[in-house]
Amino acid sequence: MRGEKMQYGLIGEHLGHSYSPEIHAQIADYEYELKEIPKEDLDAFMKAKDFKAINVTIPYKQDVIPYLDEISEQAAAIGAVNTIVNKEGRLWGGNTDFAGTASSASREARKTPPTEPNRSTRSRETAERSWRGSA
Repeated sequence: MRGEKMQYGLIGEHLGHSYSPEIHAQIADYEYELKEIPKEDLDAFMKAKDFKAINVTIPYKQDVIPYLDEISEQAAAIGAVNTIVNKEGRLWGGNTDFAGTASSASREARKTPPTEPNRSTRSRETAERSWRGSA
């Protein structure tokens, strides 16, 4: 795919650990590329705008912001962008990290049973009952 416009993908410095191409292959019908970009090449890549939409990972989540024409309120508040869409040459940036983390935490909270009082709490309760004469 060298020389062609990248359709969709992930940019970052070190991406060997990423499962993104496999995930996108399961959920969509397009090629999703991993594009490792050295810091010194980020400026040229972003100015070329040679992609339809990309995900952004460390260390570029803040570095891409000056290249954007628009940024979502949430991404601006967080100060980081992990999704960029090229809308006819205008770059829009957003952040899905917070929503994903909040959703995951919410699911975990619903699965996790209430914690049992720890031993020191039970001991204190037993001592208080004993002191009041109800043990």
